[in-house]
Amino acid sequence: MNPARLRSKLLLLLILSVAVATVGWDADVSAQTGGTSIAGEKAKIVGTVNFRTAPSTSSSRYGVLTPGTTVRIVEEVNAHWLKVKAKGKVGYISAYPQYVQYSGNQQSYQSKSKGSKSTVHSSALADRILKTGEQYYGTPYRFGANYGSGYFDCSSFVQHVYKKNGIDLPRTSRQQSTKGTYVKKENLKKGDLLFFWTQATGKGKVGHVAIYAGNGKILHTYGSPGVTYSNFSGYWEKTYMGAKRVIR
Repeated sequence: MNPARLRSKLLLLLILSVAVATVGWDADVSAQTGGTSIAGEKAKIVGTVNFRTAPSTSSSRYGVLTPGTTVRIVEEVNAHWLKVKAKGKVGYISAYPQYVQYSGNQQSYQSKSKGSKSTVHSSALADRILKTGEQYYGTPYRFGANYGSGYFDCSSFVQHVYKKNGIDLPRTSRQQSTKGTYVKKENLKKGDLLFFWTQATGKGKVGHVAIYAGNGKILHTYGSPGVTYSNFSGYWEKTYMGAKRVIR
């Protein structure tokens, strides 16, 4: 055989052997660091979370898991979902640390860039809160009404929507205004709570609460429209008192 051709074949074989070894090494690393490494681990529910039949917010639910519940991890599907066994069923829950505590939680959210992860996480949660609120669009308003009565007032609506997403808030708008951290108007983000005075309370006293929806919109309930979106302008801008951020 031509010496030059022999050298070419030997070089090709060397390249192929290195490639195969590299692929094998990568596969081993993937197997060691993948979601299945925490299979069998116990996890603690720390915030009310939906227990779903598939890893999707559009999937049906078995129900909810409440704080204090212990579940067994079957698989860490990805950074957003855990496959778990609870109440004799196998299903899926959010992997976000506000809902569940487990070892992979810390790896997914704390060992990486905290700033970027926090931003993504907060934005996703705000979207879910707004989507939850939209489910009650048009529900009539009645002062003092609680969830389950067929009506909402502004603060019971906010309390219920946030509770369904793992955040507990007090019952009244004035009490809610004491929670979270203050946010300047120019720094508002989706999911922030906006507080207003009303004719009944007078200036300087909180009497209404709404959820900031982004793009100059608020989601809330009042008067004849009931649960609705409104522009954060005109009357609502004039009676605006301040904002708090309860999403972390």
